[in-house]
Amino acid sequence: MHDLAMAALNAPALSRKFVLEGYFGDSNVPEQVTAVLEGFVLMAVLGYYAFQMENEKIHPWIRERIPLLCENRCRPLLNGEPIFSAF
Repeated sequence: MHDLAMAALNAPALSRKFVLEGYFGDSNVPEQVTAVLEGFVLMAVLGYYAFQMENEKIHPWIRERIPLLCENRCRPLLNGEPIFSAF
C-alpha cells in the first residue's frame, strides 16, 4: 500500500483513479481501500520529509510545509474527511 500511495502521489490528481484501477485491475475500487490508502499517503509524505532531514538546504521548505500538511491533510483525515484527491 505504501508503494501504491507513492505512485498515486506522483500521478496528476486527475489520473490517480487510473493508478488505483491499474493496480487493482478493476474500475470499482472499494471505498475502504481508498480510506486506508489515505493513511499510507500521509506516511509517504512524512517519509519523504524524514529522508530529506540530512539535506539542510530543504529544512526551510519543510518548516513551511509541515504546518500546512497538518492543517490541510492530517487534521481532516483525523476528522474522517477524505483527503486522497486533495493532494
